[in-house]
Amino acid sequence: MQSSSAVAVDVRKSISKYQELHEKLWARSRDAVLKRNRIDAAEGRLVDAASNEEERQYHRRLYELRVRALDFSIKELAIEISHVSDVLESLRNAQVAQDTGTGNIEESKVASLAFERYEEWAGSSHELYAMRSQALEVATEIMRVRAQPPKSQESDRDEENDLYLSLALGHVRSHAQSFSGAAIDEPDGPAALLQSIPRASSASEWWQRLLSTSTQRTPQQTYMRALFNTSGHVHTFEARKILEYVEECEKFASTAMRRRPTVSYSDAATSPRRTPADATDASPPCGIEPKRFHEFMAVMSCYVVEQQRELHNEEWDDEEVQLILEEHVMSSVRSLAKTFTERPAEDLKFREKCDRLASATQEQLGVPREYASSELVPYCEAIALLRSMFFALTPSKKLFCVASAANTIFEQLRTAGVAVNRIGADVFMDIWVYVIVKANVSDLISSMSFMAEYAVRSLSTGQAGYFLASLQVAISAIVRLDLAAVLKPDDSVGAIVVCQREKYWKLAGQPVSHFQIVNPCLTLVGYKLCAVREWLLNSARFFSVILRHTPDDANAVVSVAVIKFNLGTVTPPQMEFLKKVFLPSDQPGLYVRDTPLGQAVCVRDEMPALSILELDCHDYTEVEQSLLDGLA
Repeated sequence: MQSSSAVAVDVRKSISKYQELHEKLWARSRDAVLKRNRIDAAEGRLVDAASNEEERQYHRRLYELRVRALDFSIKELAIEISHVSDVLESLRNAQVAQDTGTGNIEESKVASLAFERYEEWAGSSHELYAMRSQALEVATEIMRVRAQPPKSQESDRDEENDLYLSLALGHVRSHAQSFSGAAIDEPDGPAALLQSIPRASSASEWWQRLLSTSTQRTPQQTYMRALFNTSGHVHTFEARKILEYVEECEKFASTAMRRRPTVSYSDAATSPRRTPADATDASPPCGIEPKRFHEFMAVMSCYVVEQQRELHNEEWDDEEVQLILEEHVMSSVRSLAKTFTERPAEDLKFREKCDRLASATQEQLGVPREYASSELVPYCEAIALLRSMFFALTPSKKLFCVASAANTIFEQLRTAGVAVNRIGADVFMDIWVYVIVKANVSDLISSMSFMAEYAVRSLSTGQAGYFLASLQVAISAIVRLDLAAVLKPDDSVGAIVVCQREKYWKLAGQPVSHFQIVNPCLTLVGYKLCAVREWLLNSARFFSVILRHTPDDANAVVSVAVIKFNLGTVTPPQMEFLKKVFLPSDQPGLYVRDTPLGQAVCVRDEMPALSILELDCHDYTEVEQSLLDGLA
């Protein structure tokens, strides 16, 4: 139990805080009245300046909506002021009773009137909830009206201080442009993106905002999550609105879902851009439809930003709020959204195409030789990042995976010493196609649709949007690839001369062999046998015996076999590997020579970097065992 003096101290603290809040609410109320006067004055000027009846109707409609929203705002403030005044009166009476000694202050009563209970009252007040909900409905309607301005003008952009902004809908203007198909500024090319999208581990503001929603959280982000938390028994106003929206989506899904005319994402590169007129009917969007989803996201995030500015004097980033809000909303409606965006037939067709291209090399898929990766698995980091889309649950995080994969390509080229500022869109697209084919994401086209329709708008219209568009173009290019031309067998390698004849007889006799014996035993004049000491005891090597060209030695005669690669069993990557092994071009001291029987690996006359053993025999089988025993 608290002492009487401690309770009195709590009363004085609550009175002080409530008085401060009372002053803020009155100030907001006076501002609302001033805004109403400005709206009335502006409405007359805009209507008079309208050039036709359509414009006049547009401005009158906006005026009516703003007035309605202002009325709800004033009523909301009146409810809060009335409550605060009643609490202040009760607290002052309790203080007077304590000071004069005419009564005792009950601890339970002080606890119910404490300033810390104000937020609880605000969240449980049905009147306040009704006013806020109606204000958000009007804000949504304002967004819809502004998204479809008269044909003679894009939008009214001169009213920066009207109620539209006071309801925290100033940020919605960019979303309205997206809905209306307004032009969006894009970067000049992929190389320019490196200035604004560094590696995901660096201090890029965009990456950090997206990553921080699931890793290290600031106190501000923790508070946001508490606002949007729909679990538990006590919900904030924001959480209750999320639950209402989820219920709206479920009701919409239970009826016949009105799907917009869909565009095949695999053919999007040649498909005309959709406009609101041909993308949806005249009725307002509802439920999980993308336009309705972004309306809800924009209005809710802007409402939260404005509330923090008005009540706590804090500036929250609208984009960061939407990223966290997206997590909480999508956790409940993800399956419904995917039903709206899934393309199972296209996914299956595209994956089958990638399966058939799985063996294609960088060269076959058009990657220029100077930009080809020398890794065992070329561009493996970009491939892994693109595959990580599977684990990303929200469209914005999937978009982050796409942008990270594309950015990693530039980082790898930069590490390899390539001047990335000289890389054109064509070169990037060739590498991008290779990465997408090798990643072979199971539902890539559905994920593409999911990102395009539901990712936070401000992300999809910036640098990440450029990479999303490049993904769409690459998908279209892959769908149109001619498999016969891409996977054409490499017949550039003809007959190959080998000295270890018995070894290749055994290899060619296997059920599935990469080699064919053209002739098991032939005589080659003008050459001597040499063995590479470092290779003899390495069982993983295909050969360890090579030739030395000695045209002036009449006794230089060797027995060899002639083989060819089996094009029916050798895949393109294997062909690239075998060509490097049997026809080395970068091994010091060795070179490939054309002989009458085929191509052969020979040692140069000058001192090579390898230890060469001259063999005094015509056939390697004569000395093979004794040579190996001596080295062992």
